[in-house]
This record gives sequence, C-alpha cells and structure tokens, in this order.
Amino acid sequence: MKLEEADKIVTIWGRYIEYVGDRLSMVFGSKIPESLLPYSKEILLSAMRIMVQYYAKQGNEKIVRAIKETASSLNDYIDDEEALLIAANNLNNSEWRRYMIPAIKQYQKDWISTQ
Repeated sequence: MKLEEADKIVTIWGRYIEYVGDRLSMVFGSKIPESLLPYSKEILLSAMRIMVQYYAKQGNEKIVRAIKETASSLNDYIDDEEALLIAANNLNNSEWRRYMIPAIKQYQKDWISTQ
C-alpha cells in the first residue's frame, strides 16, 4: 500500500470513529459487527502502520499517539453473526433496555449541545 492510499484510509477511519463509532457502541456495546467498519481490520491496521511510521519519521508524536489509540478500538469489532446474536439478546433484555433507552436519549441531547 502506498502512502497516499494509507493516508486516505486513515483519514476515513478518523471520520468514521468521530461520527459513527459512538453511535454503534450505543447499540452494540463492545461487540460491533465487523462489516460495519469502513475497511477490513487488516487494511485499516496496514494503513495505520504506514502512517505511524510516516509521522514518527516526521517527529509528530501527537498524531502517532492518536492513530495508535484509535487502533485499539478495532478490538470491539467481531464476527457479524456473533455480534448480531449478542445484540439481539441484549435488545430482548428488558433490564438492558431500561438502562439503554435513557442513555441513548441523553447521548442525543449531549450531541446536540455540542453542535
């Protein structure tokens, strides 16, 4: 993978984390279907490695740290079927819904207040 492609992938990943990641976590928790990623885990990790090397050579430790921190969130993405079965089980659990419905509504209010 070339630097330009890696940069594009990591940029898309950053936007995905910023705008989509939290919303998926509200529904799926830490077991999100892998197919909801913008690219496969392998492609994302490969692009992140390239960009970490690039920014490390530039001496930009802030971006290196940011990329490494977001890489750990890939652990939340698992096999689609397994994630959907877990989500279905959670959605069917009245105790889980009692907790999550107010949390989702609060997330909406918090998001609006930051815009």
